[in-house]
Formats: sequence, C-alpha cells, structure tokens
Amino acid sequence: MNWGTLLGFLFWIGFASLWLGIILEGRMQAKVTRLAPSKAKSPIMNMLETISHRRIWREHRRLFPKSRLRVGAGFSLALAAACIFGMIALMLALAFTP
Repeated sequence: MNWGTLLGFLFWIGFASLWLGIILEGRMQAKVTRLAPSKAKSPIMNMLETISHRRIWREHRRLFPKSRLRVGAGFSLALAAACIFGMIALMLALAFTP
C-alpha cells in the first residue's frame, strides 16, 4: 500500500463518519426540539437556542439518560476528526521528508 492509498482511505473514512455523525446529531436535535422546545422570547434567540450543540446534548442527556444515540454521534464525530487530522499530519510529514 502506498501513501496515496492511505491518504484516500483516511479521507473517505473521515468523510463517511462525519456524515454519519451529522445525521445522528440531526436525529438528536429533532427529538429534543419536539420534547423540550426552546423558551426564548425573540425569534432569533429561539433559533440560536434550538440549534445550540450544547443545549441539544444537555437536554438529550436529561430526556434519554441511557440513549446510545449520543455515543454513536460522539464516536463518529471523534473518528472523523481523528481521520482528518491524521490525514493532514501525514500530508505534512510527506511534504517535509526528502
């Protein structure tokens, strides 16, 4: 296996896991929006509070304490970050080696 294949593998695994994490995050947001709507007064603050990542995780943990959806979303987003940072580090290492 050459370096280009490894970089491509890291890219596609990172992209797929990021896509899965975004889908799972959207499912969490839909559940939280339905069961615990925002209490903000203005429409702009209501929108910002509804899409707040911190609020979604906090309310989802409160509503569904034993849910595996948070674990799946967190794992897939962490895997995506690790693959993308690994790909960047490998590209930099290959660029600066003679």
